[in-house]
Amino acid sequence: MFRLIRPTLCTLVLLVHPLTAAFAQDTMRVELPPVVVTAERFQNQLSESTTAIAKIDRFDIERMPGRSLTDIIATLPGIGFISRDGDGRDALATVRGFYGGGDVEYLVVLVDGLPVNDMETGLVAWESIPAANVERIELLRGGSSSLYGDAAIGGVLNIITRADARRGGAVALSGGSYDSYGGNAFVSEMLGDVPVQLSGDYERTSGFRADAKRENGAVNLRATIVQTENLQASVRSDNSWRALDLPGPMQMDGSQSVDIVSGDFLDESRNNLSVELRGRARKLSWRAVVGGGLRNAKGRNSLVLAPFFADRRERELNGKRLMLSVGTTIDLGRYAEVVAGLDAGTSNYESTYYTVDATESGTELTRGPVDEKGTASRTFAGVYTQLEIKPVESLTLSAGVRGDGLWNAFTPKSPSDGEDLSVTHSAVSPKLGANYEILDTGRNRLNAYVSAGTSFKSPALDQLYGQRNITVAFGEDVFDVSTSNGDLKPQRGKHIEAGLYGSLLGAAGRAELSATVYRIDMRDELDVDLATFQLINIGKSRHDGVELGASLYGLYGTTAFASYTLQSTTFRNGDLAGNFVKAIPRDLYSAGLAQSTPNGFVLSFSVRGRGRTFVDDPNTVQLDDYLVMDAKASYERGPIRAEGAVLNLRDEEYLTTGYPDPSGSDVLFVYPSAGRTLRLSLEYRW
Repeated sequence: MFRLIRPTLCTLVLLVHPLTAAFAQDTMRVELPPVVVTAERFQNQLSESTTAIAKIDRFDIERMPGRSLTDIIATLPGIGFISRDGDGRDALATVRGFYGGGDVEYLVVLVDGLPVNDMETGLVAWESIPAANVERIELLRGGSSSLYGDAAIGGVLNIITRADARRGGAVALSGGSYDSYGGNAFVSEMLGDVPVQLSGDYERTSGFRADAKRENGAVNLRATIVQTENLQASVRSDNSWRALDLPGPMQMDGSQSVDIVSGDFLDESRNNLSVELRGRARKLSWRAVVGGGLRNAKGRNSLVLAPFFADRRERELNGKRLMLSVGTTIDLGRYAEVVAGLDAGTSNYESTYYTVDATESGTELTRGPVDEKGTASRTFAGVYTQLEIKPVESLTLSAGVRGDGLWNAFTPKSPSDGEDLSVTHSAVSPKLGANYEILDTGRNRLNAYVSAGTSFKSPALDQLYGQRNITVAFGEDVFDVSTSNGDLKPQRGKHIEAGLYGSLLGAAGRAELSATVYRIDMRDELDVDLATFQLINIGKSRHDGVELGASLYGLYGTTAFASYTLQSTTFRNGDLAGNFVKAIPRDLYSAGLAQSTPNGFVLSFSVRGRGRTFVDDPNTVQLDDYLVMDAKASYERGPIRAEGAVLNLRDEEYLTTGYPDPSGSDVLFVYPSAGRTLRLSLEYRW
């Protein structure tokens, strides 16, 4: 562990040292503290938050040498991503020791306040969120059900898009290793009196592995149709599509499992429309958003059950959703504020599973007859309120609570049989917090906070009603089973955390520091009943962790960051009590440095790594730790900006994740990562 942590700690010392002396110098400059909107659902100073939150602005996004949007997000403390395609795409989040393994998600992801998680699993199609359209990213870590309800156990990620009414734009072309190329564009113009922003994104790559081709694109439109002193109304349309091959896992010896997963794919399109209203009246501010969308997906995803066998099914899904979010904040004077609101929505989809047949030659696959078919739906409503008071200037106290109801239903369709199913889940999620201002000299600030509360996650619709059959064999008996269980209960957790926010302002720049310690106890976690192969609520787990982060902004074009996360996620019951939960790294770390020059050059360098990851529940198999270096250089002259990046500079060979052979052999299935990768881009701005 120390061997891997040491480079990150050394980098942090090197980044901090040049500015520490300057911060001690006397200066009368006062800089306003950063503002975030995710922590309290309305604008609030980050330093006064009673929970762990971090942010990245567009300035930092453009300077970082990342492969994808998730690479940028992973520089924040407490969160990491596992890339199943090995090149930064098709990512799955791990946050505070929660990881759904590709079946579910424990991170609520919002784009401008509206959730974008898939209705059947909660997973996120990160490619549908163009990085060129992102203005700011805010990550609220830990249980947040008191404000955000269902699934806000690991955290809430809010991606805030650009809404610049100034005329202008940019267009960029890019290319690189593995026959990759693409482009993006952003245009802001006035159509009469209406500010309009249009953005687009396209990417194509052959992938660094066999069967890893992918193509995706997005077009986003936003128009502010009303803009007055007290009212703003905007409408937006977000549309994306992707077509990709799914390469699947490889065997540990390096041989690709082409014979059993070749031909897996996903074709998907998303079309969303939303209207947002914002207003203010005296000491009241409010926001209302209504949105809806359509999603169509078709794909084949094999389950590898043995070294030479994978169960195959093909699925078509057609879904629609409608969501409403209304919130208000009332300023009760200098020492009190109330936040209250309502979230509601409904989603439903029709899902059809097909068998997959091989041709006589065995080299091609075709869709067989319908295996199972049905419709599933979820309607939800949640009401929340939170009170913040300041009994004295340096102390902020908060108390909040939210009540949620979720109504789930399923109807089988021919050839499926059985009765209609339904189940209702409910939860009340309270939270208490306090933030104390230890120091405020105008240029140096230090705040401490503590909070405690509860959170919950209802089973995903696929976990309740998923009809995907899995063919299993016992001796000569061969039959189909499904892991879904309509009687599943929500997973529930209790959490407590404490932390520090610090800000130092000196002659050479500004530093922002954060530190958090937390504990989360979960119950009713999901496991598989080996007698029926169904999911059941029997698990308990404990999540402990320490999260450290630092960001430096120098006056001479220097920026730097560093983060380290130590997390321990263990079973608390059963034969595995005390063991670490598989696939969750105990160490996450990243650091970076960027330097701009007066003649238009920006040079940046970063490291990212992971340590101590078991891939099995008995904790007998551990992945190798890794440390990856990335570098980027850009040059800007007038309206032209050129950029080149070398990712995985040392050509490190490492595995992103893996799992043991379900049939019990010694084979380990793994997901490798790409080696050294070159990416180039050219951008024109006006």
